[in-house]
Amino acid sequence: MLNKIILQGRLTRDPEISLVGNGIPLCRFSIAVSGRRGGKSEVTFVDCQAWRWLAEHVKQWFSKGQEAIVDGELRIDTWEKDGKKGKSTYIQVNDIYFCGKKAEHSPATTEFTEVSLEDGDVPF
Repeated sequence: MLNKIILQGRLTRDPEISLVGNGIPLCRFSIAVSGRRGGKSEVTFVDCQAWRWLAEHVKQWFSKGQEAIVDGELRIDTWEKDGKKGKSTYIQVNDIYFCGKKAEHSPATTEFTEVSLEDGDVPF
């Protein structure tokens, strides 16, 4: 089976990073992707998640309004809260690339926290 998505768009907000589980970094952000449907232009807003070193990379180098290419997989999580069922659809980011003007590619001015990974956390 193949689950591969490549999108080009602009970040709609600054990436937000948090530590989950055993202190593993998770970065959440969204991108706006422009397209055409029936002769009209439309924008699709796509939620994205990056983990571990990639989460730190996104937080450090990307910010709201910056253009990027996201390479990843479609994920759909189901959940239940207070008796109500819900569904979350997002892109699990495997890689992210700079796109657009070179001047946009400078480190973000927000704080950057260095996180060391244990040997068991290395994905290879």
